[in-house]
Amino acid sequence: MSSKTKKILIITGCILLVFLLASGITFTVILAKSVDKVPMEIRKEIDFSASLRAMNKVVRARKTLYHTVPQKAEILRLQDDEVNALLQTLLRTSGKGKKEAFLRLENANLTLNNGIFTLKAVLKLREGTPFGQYLNTVVRFRFSYENGKEKITILSAMSGTMPVSREQCMKGFLKFRDRYFTGTQYEVLLKKCIRKAEAEKDKGAVITYIPYNMVDEIDRLFYGGTGEFRRMMDNDDD
Repeated sequence: MSSKTKKILIITGCILLVFLLASGITFTVILAKSVDKVPMEIRKEIDFSASLRAMNKVVRARKTLYHTVPQKAEILRLQDDEVNALLQTLLRTSGKGKKEAFLRLENANLTLNNGIFTLKAVLKLREGTPFGQYLNTVVRFRFSYENGKEKITILSAMSGTMPVSREQCMKGFLKFRDRYFTGTQYEVLLKKCIRKAEAEKDKGAVITYIPYNMVDEIDRLFYGGTGEFRRMMDNDDD
């Protein structure tokens, strides 16, 4: 091997070594910033006053299911604290313990404030690292839904002290939607019954729904599509 060839190999090896060291340092810095040794505290206190108001509105909305007319729309308006009370109830009965290949959802909370949703989630890595085992994630976003299509605008996302790009965060949302929602009975219910849903500053959440379709979907989900639920709604005004 000529001395010239040896020099080229040495230089190439040095360049590769520097590249690998730089990559390793970069990865270590990212890991150190995104992983924590302890899970962040997520407070999930239910506002019972807001919960009661929300349930009263839902009960009043139920009355629109009686003697429904095809395609007639009704509107349900909920203030931020009422939305949050309902979300707290839902989160207490679902989500915790969901497992992916390398992590598990330990805790989560979703709240609405002035048209902006904030998702806080604690994800636990199956295998620990020298920097910790928890991904403490906070995502702020806007959400609206109209005619079968959702619109999500990521405002910010953090894992530990490490910013997460909006593109990566959006991919995570879409993956979660496709895994747990797309193709389910709840997607059918949403598309057939909800015409529009949006959250705006100082207005809370405004949901436009079709009672006639909702009666059909409830009958399909809980009464086997026998028409029994519609007959109940048409014969009972109490």
